Amino acid sequence: MLGQVPPEFYQPSPPEEFAFDWDNEKVRRLKVPVTRLAVARLAWNFDAPLLTGNVSLRDVLANPGQHPEHTQRILKADTRYPLDVMFHKGRWMILDGMHRLAKLALLCGARQVRVRRIPESAIPKIAISPSAKDRMMRRLGAVLPGLGGTDQFEFYKNVAKRYAETAARLLDRHDLLGASKIASDAEDMIEKAYDILRQRHPEDISRKDLEEVFEVRTLASFVQTAFLKETNKLFSAVFDPPKTPIRQAIHTLVDAETAVKDGDLERAKRLVFESTIMARTIRERSKNPDERHGAEDLLTRMVPAMIQAIKTVEAGGKWVTPE
Repeated sequence: MLGQVPPEFYQPSPPEEFAFDWDNEKVRRLKVPVTRLAVARLAWNFDAPLLTGNVSLRDVLANPGQHPEHTQRILKADTRYPLDVMFHKGRWMILDGMHRLAKLALLCGARQVRVRRIPESAIPKIAISPSAKDRMMRRLGAVLPGLGGTDQFEFYKNVAKRYAETAARLLDRHDLLGASKIASDAEDMIEKAYDILRQRHPEDISRKDLEEVFEVRTLASFVQTAFLKETNKLFSAVFDPPKTPIRQAIHTLVDAETAVKDGDLERAKRLVFESTIMARTIRERSKNPDERHGAEDLLTRMVPAMIQAIKTVEAGGKWVTPE
Protein backbone atom coordinates (compact mmCIF):
# COMPACT_ATOMS: atom_id res chain seq x y z
CA MET A 1 0.00 0.00 0.00
CA LEU A 2 1.34 3.45 -0.89
CA GLY A 3 -0.06 4.90 2.30
CA GLN A 4 -3.37 5.91 3.79
CA VAL A 5 -4.59 9.49 3.65
CA PRO A 6 -4.07 10.88 7.19
CA PRO A 7 -7.30 11.55 9.13
CA GLU A 8 -6.58 15.28 9.26
CA PHE A 9 -6.77 15.33 5.46
CA TYR A 10 -10.27 13.87 5.42
CA GLN A 11 -12.94 16.37 4.50
CA PRO A 12 -16.35 14.77 3.91
CA SER A 13 -17.87 17.71 2.03
CA PRO A 14 -18.54 16.86 -1.63
CA PRO A 15 -15.78 17.82 -4.06
CA GLU A 16 -16.30 20.75 -6.39
CA GLU A 17 -15.48 20.76 -10.08
CA PHE A 18 -14.12 23.43 -12.34
CA ALA A 19 -16.70 25.18 -14.48
CA PHE A 20 -14.36 25.11 -17.47
CA ASP A 21 -11.82 22.96 -19.32
CA TRP A 22 -8.24 24.19 -19.61
CA ASP A 23 -5.08 23.62 -21.59
CA ASN A 24 -2.20 22.54 -19.34
CA GLU A 25 0.37 23.88 -21.78
CA LYS A 26 -1.25 27.31 -21.63
CA VAL A 27 -1.26 27.08 -17.83
CA ARG A 28 2.46 26.26 -17.74
CA ARG A 29 3.28 29.21 -20.01
CA LEU A 30 1.75 31.66 -17.54
CA LYS A 31 4.36 33.70 -15.67
CA VAL A 32 3.28 33.23 -12.05
CA PRO A 33 5.60 33.29 -9.01
CA VAL A 34 6.12 30.16 -6.93
CA THR A 35 4.91 30.30 -3.32
CA ARG A 36 4.00 27.76 -0.63
CA LEU A 37 0.62 26.44 0.44
CA ALA A 38 -0.34 24.17 3.33
CA VAL A 39 -1.35 20.68 2.25
CA ALA A 40 -4.36 20.97 4.55
CA ARG A 41 -5.73 23.70 2.26
CA LEU A 42 -5.68 21.18 -0.60
CA ALA A 43 -6.91 18.21 1.45
CA TRP A 44 -10.35 17.98 -0.15
CA ASN A 45 -8.65 17.15 -3.48
CA PHE A 46 -7.88 13.65 -2.15
CA ASP A 47 -11.60 12.91 -2.59
CA ALA A 48 -12.05 14.69 -5.93
CA PRO A 49 -12.41 12.47 -9.02
CA LEU A 50 -9.28 12.20 -11.17
CA LEU A 51 -9.61 12.96 -14.87
CA THR A 52 -9.37 9.27 -15.83
CA GLY A 53 -10.65 6.14 -14.17
CA ASN A 54 -13.49 7.73 -12.17
CA VAL A 55 -11.54 7.29 -8.93
CA SER A 56 -10.06 9.62 -6.34
CA LEU A 57 -6.55 9.78 -4.91
CA ARG A 58 -7.97 8.25 -1.73
CA ASP A 59 -9.22 5.24 -3.74
CA VAL A 60 -5.83 4.81 -5.44
CA LEU A 61 -3.85 5.03 -2.21
CA ALA A 62 -6.12 2.55 -0.43
CA ASN A 63 -5.92 -0.02 -3.27
CA PRO A 64 -2.87 0.73 -5.47
CA GLY A 65 -2.97 -2.67 -7.16
CA GLN A 66 -6.43 -1.98 -8.53
CA HIS A 67 -5.35 1.32 -10.11
CA PRO A 68 -1.94 0.65 -11.72
CA GLU A 69 -2.08 3.67 -14.03
CA HIS A 70 -2.51 6.21 -11.25
CA THR A 71 -0.19 4.33 -8.89
CA GLN A 72 2.59 4.51 -11.45
CA ARG A 73 1.95 8.20 -12.03
CA ILE A 74 2.21 8.90 -8.28
CA LEU A 75 5.46 6.97 -7.94
CA LYS A 76 7.01 8.62 -11.02
CA ALA A 77 5.69 12.15 -10.32
CA ASP A 78 8.43 14.76 -10.69
CA THR A 79 8.17 16.84 -7.53
CA ARG A 80 10.71 19.39 -8.74
CA TYR A 81 7.83 21.21 -10.41
CA PRO A 82 5.29 23.21 -8.37
CA LEU A 83 1.55 22.47 -8.39
CA ASP A 84 -0.67 24.81 -10.39
CA VAL A 85 -3.65 25.79 -8.24
CA MET A 86 -6.52 28.26 -8.43
CA PHE A 87 -8.82 29.62 -5.73
CA HIS A 88 -12.12 28.80 -7.44
CA LYS A 89 -15.61 28.33 -5.99
CA GLY A 90 -14.27 29.11 -2.53
CA ARG A 91 -11.55 26.44 -2.51
CA TRP A 92 -8.00 25.84 -3.69
CA MET A 93 -8.45 23.59 -6.71
CA ILE A 94 -5.62 21.84 -8.54
CA LEU A 95 -5.19 22.59 -12.23
CA ASP A 96 -2.09 20.44 -12.59
CA GLY A 97 -0.32 18.27 -10.00
CA MET A 98 -2.76 15.84 -8.33
CA HIS A 99 -0.27 12.97 -8.44
CA ARG A 100 2.55 15.23 -7.25
CA LEU A 101 0.37 16.23 -4.29
CA ALA A 102 -0.10 12.57 -3.35
CA LYS A 103 3.62 11.84 -3.59
CA LEU A 104 4.66 14.94 -1.64
CA ALA A 105 2.05 14.70 1.11
CA LEU A 106 1.87 10.95 1.65
CA LEU A 107 5.18 9.49 0.50
CA CYS A 108 7.43 12.42 1.43
CA GLY A 109 5.46 13.62 4.45
CA ALA A 110 5.31 17.25 3.29
CA ARG A 111 2.95 19.58 5.15
CA GLN A 112 3.53 22.44 2.73
CA VAL A 113 3.97 22.27 -1.03
CA ARG A 114 5.32 24.64 -3.66
CA VAL A 115 2.54 26.05 -5.81
CA ARG A 116 1.83 28.60 -8.50
CA ARG A 117 -1.38 30.43 -7.63
CA ILE A 118 -3.17 30.98 -10.93
CA PRO A 119 -5.66 33.87 -10.62
CA GLU A 120 -9.24 33.48 -11.85
CA SER A 121 -8.57 36.41 -14.15
CA ALA A 122 -6.39 34.03 -16.20
CA ILE A 123 -9.31 31.75 -17.09
CA PRO A 124 -9.88 33.36 -20.53
CA LYS A 125 -6.21 32.70 -21.34
CA ILE A 126 -6.22 29.01 -20.42
CA ALA A 127 -9.83 27.89 -21.02
CA ILE A 128 -10.52 25.68 -24.02
CA SER A 129 -13.60 24.26 -25.63
CA PRO A 130 -14.23 20.49 -25.24
CA SER A 131 -11.33 18.37 -26.42
CA ALA A 132 -10.72 17.72 -30.09
CA LYS A 133 -11.49 14.07 -29.52
CA ASP A 134 -14.90 14.86 -28.03
CA ARG A 135 -15.69 17.21 -30.91
CA MET A 136 -14.70 14.54 -33.40
CA MET A 137 -16.89 11.94 -31.72
CA ARG A 138 -19.88 14.30 -31.69
CA ARG A 139 -19.43 15.04 -35.39
CA LEU A 140 -19.05 11.33 -35.97
CA GLY A 141 -22.28 10.61 -34.12
CA ALA A 142 -24.11 13.13 -36.29
CA VAL A 143 -22.64 11.96 -39.60
CA LEU A 144 -22.35 8.18 -39.31
CA PRO A 145 -26.07 7.36 -39.14
CA GLY A 146 -26.40 8.65 -42.69
CA LEU A 147 -23.46 6.68 -44.04
CA GLY A 148 -23.39 3.15 -45.37
CA GLY A 149 -22.12 0.29 -43.24
CA THR A 150 -18.87 0.04 -45.22
CA ASP A 151 -18.00 3.70 -44.55
CA GLN A 152 -18.62 3.29 -40.83
CA PHE A 153 -16.53 0.13 -40.64
CA GLU A 154 -13.63 1.61 -42.59
CA PHE A 155 -13.62 4.76 -40.45
CA TYR A 156 -13.51 2.93 -37.13
CA LYS A 157 -11.01 0.38 -38.42
CA ASN A 158 -8.62 3.01 -39.80
CA VAL A 159 -8.78 5.16 -36.66
CA ALA A 160 -8.17 2.08 -34.50
CA LYS A 161 -5.21 1.09 -36.66
CA ARG A 162 -3.64 4.54 -36.32
CA TYR A 163 -4.17 4.51 -32.56
CA ALA A 164 -2.62 1.06 -32.22
CA GLU A 165 0.42 2.02 -34.33
CA THR A 166 0.86 5.21 -32.29
CA ALA A 167 0.65 3.20 -29.06
CA ALA A 168 3.33 0.83 -30.35
CA ARG A 169 5.64 3.77 -31.14
CA LEU A 170 5.09 5.22 -27.66
CA LEU A 171 5.92 1.82 -26.19
CA ASP A 172 9.20 1.78 -28.12
CA ARG A 173 9.99 5.17 -26.54
CA HIS A 174 9.21 3.73 -23.08
CA ASP A 175 6.21 6.04 -22.63
CA LEU A 176 4.21 3.27 -20.95
CA LEU A 177 1.40 5.44 -19.66
CA GLY A 178 0.81 7.18 -22.99
CA ALA A 179 1.00 3.87 -24.85
CA SER A 180 -1.60 2.29 -22.57
CA LYS A 181 -4.03 5.19 -22.98
CA ILE A 182 -3.79 5.21 -26.78
CA ALA A 183 -4.02 1.40 -26.93
CA SER A 184 -7.23 1.60 -24.89
CA ASP A 185 -8.67 4.02 -27.48
CA ALA A 186 -7.62 1.61 -30.22
CA GLU A 187 -9.44 -1.24 -28.47
CA ASP A 188 -12.62 0.85 -28.18
CA MET A 189 -12.54 1.80 -31.86
CA ILE A 190 -11.80 -1.70 -33.16
CA GLU A 191 -14.69 -3.09 -31.11
CA LYS A 192 -17.02 -0.58 -32.79
CA ALA A 193 -15.68 -1.71 -36.16
CA TYR A 194 -16.17 -5.36 -35.23
CA ASP A 195 -19.74 -4.73 -34.05
CA ILE A 196 -20.53 -3.27 -37.48
CA LEU A 197 -18.88 -6.25 -39.15
CA ARG A 198 -20.97 -8.75 -37.16
CA GLN A 199 -24.17 -7.13 -38.41
CA ARG A 200 -23.31 -8.08 -41.99
CA HIS A 201 -24.31 -11.26 -43.74
CA PRO A 202 -21.45 -13.81 -43.49
CA GLU A 203 -21.05 -13.80 -47.27
CA ASP A 204 -20.42 -10.03 -47.20
CA ILE A 205 -17.53 -10.29 -44.72
CA SER A 206 -14.15 -10.49 -46.42
CA ARG A 207 -11.17 -12.38 -45.05
CA LYS A 208 -9.12 -9.19 -45.39
CA ASP A 209 -11.48 -7.26 -43.10
CA LEU A 210 -11.32 -9.97 -40.43
CA GLU A 211 -7.53 -10.14 -40.64
CA GLU A 212 -7.19 -6.37 -40.24
CA VAL A 213 -9.50 -6.36 -37.20
CA PHE A 214 -7.48 -9.21 -35.69
CA GLU A 215 -4.17 -7.41 -36.37
CA VAL A 216 -5.31 -4.21 -34.65
CA ARG A 217 -6.70 -6.17 -31.69
CA THR A 218 -3.45 -8.09 -31.35
CA LEU A 219 -1.26 -4.97 -31.51
CA ALA A 220 -3.37 -3.10 -28.94
CA SER A 221 -3.41 -6.15 -26.67
CA PHE A 222 0.38 -6.49 -26.98
CA VAL A 223 0.84 -2.87 -25.84
CA GLN A 224 -1.50 -3.33 -22.86
CA THR A 225 0.25 -6.55 -21.87
CA ALA A 226 3.64 -4.83 -21.98
CA PHE A 227 2.25 -1.99 -19.85
CA LEU A 228 0.95 -4.43 -17.22
CA LYS A 229 4.25 -6.34 -17.12
CA GLU A 230 6.24 -3.17 -16.51
CA THR A 231 3.72 -1.99 -13.91
CA ASN A 232 3.97 -5.33 -12.09
CA LYS A 233 7.75 -4.98 -12.05
CA LEU A 234 7.34 -1.55 -10.49
CA PHE A 235 4.95 -2.93 -7.86
CA SER A 236 7.43 -5.68 -7.01
CA ALA A 237 10.22 -3.16 -6.57
CA VAL A 238 8.11 -0.87 -4.37
CA PHE A 239 5.93 -3.25 -2.36
CA ASP A 240 8.27 -6.26 -2.08
CA PRO A 241 11.81 -4.84 -2.04
CA PRO A 242 14.82 -7.03 -1.23
CA LYS A 243 15.39 -7.53 2.47
CA THR A 244 17.98 -5.09 3.77
CA PRO A 245 19.90 -6.04 6.93
CA ILE A 246 17.59 -3.99 9.16
CA ARG A 247 14.48 -5.45 7.50
CA GLN A 248 15.92 -8.93 8.10
CA ALA A 249 16.48 -8.12 11.77
CA ILE A 250 12.90 -6.85 12.15
CA HIS A 251 11.47 -9.86 10.31
CA THR A 252 13.43 -12.16 12.64
CA LEU A 253 11.83 -10.42 15.62
CA VAL A 254 8.40 -10.83 14.02
CA ASP A 255 9.15 -14.56 13.62
CA ALA A 256 9.92 -14.63 17.35
CA GLU A 257 6.46 -13.22 18.07
CA THR A 258 4.92 -15.97 15.92
CA ALA A 259 6.93 -18.60 17.82
CA VAL A 260 5.60 -17.31 21.16
CA LYS A 261 2.03 -17.48 19.89
CA ASP A 262 2.71 -21.08 18.78
CA GLY A 263 3.99 -21.91 22.29
CA ASP A 264 7.60 -22.48 21.17
CA LEU A 265 9.31 -20.19 23.70
CA GLU A 266 12.81 -21.65 23.17
CA ARG A 267 12.68 -20.83 19.47
CA ALA A 268 11.34 -17.39 20.28
CA LYS A 269 14.29 -16.69 22.61
CA ARG A 270 16.76 -17.85 19.96
CA LEU A 271 15.19 -15.60 17.34
CA VAL A 272 15.24 -12.61 19.70
CA PHE A 273 18.95 -13.28 20.31
CA GLU A 274 19.63 -13.47 16.55
CA SER A 275 17.70 -10.25 15.94
CA THR A 276 19.66 -8.52 18.70
CA ILE A 277 23.03 -9.58 17.25
CA MET A 278 22.00 -8.39 13.77
CA ALA A 279 20.82 -5.03 15.12
CA ARG A 280 24.03 -4.47 17.11
CA THR A 281 26.13 -5.24 14.03
CA ILE A 282 24.11 -2.79 11.93
CA ARG A 283 24.35 -0.08 14.59
CA GLU A 284 28.14 -0.42 14.81
CA ARG A 285 29.08 -1.01 11.17
CA SER A 286 26.40 0.34 8.81
CA LYS A 287 27.20 3.54 6.92
CA ASN A 288 23.50 4.16 6.31
CA PRO A 289 22.14 6.55 8.97
CA ASP A 290 18.57 5.31 8.45
CA GLU A 291 19.66 1.72 9.09
CA ARG A 292 21.59 2.76 12.20
CA HIS A 293 18.54 4.64 13.48
CA GLY A 294 16.34 1.60 12.81
CA ALA A 295 18.78 -0.68 14.63
CA GLU A 296 18.84 1.68 17.64
CA ASP A 297 15.04 1.70 17.75
CA LEU A 298 14.95 -2.10 17.55
CA LEU A 299 17.47 -2.50 20.39
CA THR A 300 16.03 0.11 22.75
CA ARG A 301 12.32 -0.43 22.18
CA MET A 302 11.29 -3.48 20.19
CA VAL A 303 13.65 -6.14 21.60
CA PRO A 304 13.08 -5.20 25.30
CA ALA A 305 9.32 -5.22 24.70
CA MET A 306 9.53 -8.69 23.14
CA ILE A 307 11.67 -10.03 26.00
CA GLN A 308 9.17 -8.72 28.54
CA ALA A 309 6.31 -10.32 26.62
CA ILE A 310 8.10 -13.70 26.61
CA LYS A 311 8.74 -13.45 30.38
CA THR A 312 5.06 -12.72 30.93
CA VAL A 313 4.03 -15.85 28.99
CA GLU A 314 6.63 -17.97 30.83
CA ALA A 315 5.15 -16.82 34.14
CA GLY A 316 1.74 -18.02 33.02
CA GLY A 317 0.45 -14.67 31.92
CA LYS A 318 -1.49 -13.80 28.79
CA TRP A 319 0.29 -12.90 25.55
CA VAL A 320 0.20 -9.17 24.86
CA THR A 321 1.48 -7.92 21.50
CA PRO A 322 4.52 -5.68 22.21
CA GLU A 323 4.09 -2.08 21.12
